[in-house]
This record gives sequence, C-alpha cells and structure tokens, in this order.
Amino acid sequence: MLVSMSTCPNCGAPVSGTQPARHAICLYCNVSLTLTAPASASTPATFSAQAVPKEDMERVKQLVFDDKRDEAIALYAQLASVSREDAARAVENLLLSSHLEIVRHLPIGLLGVFFHLVWISAASALCAWGVANVGSSLGYAVPLVLGAVLALYRVYMLLRHLRATYVHQFGALGRGRVLRRAVVRHRQERDDYFVMVLFEVTPDDGSATFMDQETLFIGSPTFAKLEPGNVVRVRFDRAREHVYPSSPVTVVS
Repeated sequence: MLVSMSTCPNCGAPVSGTQPARHAICLYCNVSLTLTAPASASTPATFSAQAVPKEDMERVKQLVFDDKRDEAIALYAQLASVSREDAARAVENLLLSSHLEIVRHLPIGLLGVFFHLVWISAASALCAWGVANVGSSLGYAVPLVLGAVLALYRVYMLLRHLRATYVHQFGALGRGRVLRRAVVRHRQERDDYFVMVLFEVTPDDGSATFMDQETLFIGSPTFAKLEPGNVVRVRFDRAREHVYPSSPVTVVS
C-alpha cells in the first residue's frame, strides 16, 4: 500500500517522520493522525485526523520532549486506542531523534564555545591519562577509548554549532514567510521558547523559492515576531538545509 505522509490534513504542515507508521502526531496543531485506506491499490493512503482532544496530544508532546518516552507511548496508546507498537512509531517520528536533534545545529555564542572546549579538554586529558598508563595495564584502555570518543564527539558537535553560527551571521539573505509555528517547550521562568518553524524562503538573489523546517531557541520578543503569516529577514546556507532569522529579527511585512 502506498503511503503519503507529506502533510497534515488538518493544518497542512509537514508530518515529521523517518519510518513508516499507521499513526502520527502533528507537531504544529497537536492532532492525532491515522491512515485512511485507499480506494485502490494504486492510490496512496493518506492521513486523517482522529477525535482526540488537542490538550491531551499536547501532554503527549510534552512528555516526548521531557525525555519521558515510555510515558508518552503509554499515554498515546491509551488516547488513540492503538497498539503499543503503533504508538511507539508515532512517538519516535515526533521525537525527531531526541532532544539532541533539536539543539545540535543551533548557533552558539562565546559561552557555548567555552563549554565545548572544556568538554574537549577534559576528554582529551582522560585519553592522555589512558595512553600514559596503558602499557602497565590493559585496563587503562577503557579511559583511553572513552576519552577519545568523547573528545571526537564534542569536536564534531562544536563544528556543527560553528557552521550554524556562520550561516546565522554571514549566510545568503532572503525573506522568510512563517507558514507554521509550533511551541516545543516554553520555559516560563526564563520567558524563552524552543519552537519549530516552517519557513517559505524567497532568496534576495532571485533564485527559486524553497521551504525549510527549522528548530529555534528564542526569547519572547522574537517569538512574537515569528507569528504565522509574518515575513522576516532570514539567512540560509548554500545547501538550503538551514534557515535562521537575521539578527535582530526584522518583520518586513
């Protein structure tokens, strides 16, 4: 059976997911989706909305992003009356590969660079300690390997963040229309947000318009400017894989 998972039938936003599933959750409008059987074998199956209260789906979403995967699966299975296996697939697709995937390509400042350098230094020191002592005991191979893996991982993450920071500051310019905005998490004590934003980007160089879904960590003033329908100045990379509102965020229409 062919499956079309491109958009939510309720709000038109992309349905996130990397694996086939009979059920899904729209990150943008908090609607539970289920596959509708096609009229013929050659017709793609499509998603339709289920009668599950959006407030309950918001609870599932928050459990996912609070790293309470098992609780989210159990709650969704109960609310949508689906098997645990189907609920697990829906939650995994919503999860977008965990909280790490949310923050791994965000721009960072000097404090973030310092944080990564501290981790790299500590991991390198652990690796060096293992190298210095592995000749006396093979047990020191454990800190050697662990330190090397941690150092390489932190270098990799730092490079990703630096690339995002470069794009944020010096990427190609364009105008981004906010098509959809979903709040992943709102920290009320700090008045900041993790949001998922769907942009329709019109490059300044006259090249073709494209769409991009981006996760951003923003404060309350920027959140107000990224209202669906607003057009803001943006910067993007050559591959058109990442789009960031220019700083300061400017609403042009």
